[in-house]
Amino acid sequence: MKIKHIFLGIVLSISTLFLFAQDSMTYVYQVVSDGEISDSVEWRVMHKENIILLESTLLGTSYSYECNPDFTIRTMDMKQNNSDHLLFSDSGSEIFIRGKKDGDNINTKISKSKYPWYQNIGWAASNMLATGKDELTFSLIRPDNFSILNMQAKVMEEERIMYENSLHDVVKVKITLTGLLKHFWSGYYWYRKDDFKMVKYQGNSGPPGSPNLTMVLINEFVN
Repeated sequence: MKIKHIFLGIVLSISTLFLFAQDSMTYVYQVVSDGEISDSVEWRVMHKENIILLESTLLGTSYSYECNPDFTIRTMDMKQNNSDHLLFSDSGSEIFIRGKKDGDNINTKISKSKYPWYQNIGWAASNMLATGKDELTFSLIRPDNFSILNMQAKVMEEERIMYENSLHDVVKVKITLTGLLKHFWSGYYWYRKDDFKMVKYQGNSGPPGSPNLTMVLINEFVN
């Protein structure tokens, strides 16, 4: 499992929004890496009673998330073409990790951060905006080594940008690692003002030195 793919998966996990009216939606984002169109990514968002299901596939890895109504994570299921398969489950104070990685059976647990577990970076910022806040600290897990990373989101400014062939009013948010690590990774995210949907991302696809990545919403539809 390559680290840049892991970080890209985390970055692309941001490509969705808050949905309170629709039961099932799909969002399509165009991915541009170092100035060249490299891919498009679809995210499916489904509401089922008191949980929200998110699904997508990226670089040979499928991601399935079961979320609380505020989009914090209950379970994260990752499957790779090479037969790696990991299930992360929130048990309250700990996260249980089971499955197979690099041919080894995994059955372990890690202590949770004191900050809410979102994993999908953009969902955290969406929740922040929806609740009227301009700053939020949250956590996610690096699936390659099971370490916890704490992240911070901050509102920067309001802008007008072009996507889906028209201008839209958006809120720009900067997300970084916390503490001294904030110098090693950051990204910018733009959210539609009326429904807090992420419409654009710009930043590295992984650690410092990795390709510059831009994602822009190009389509959305009810399933």
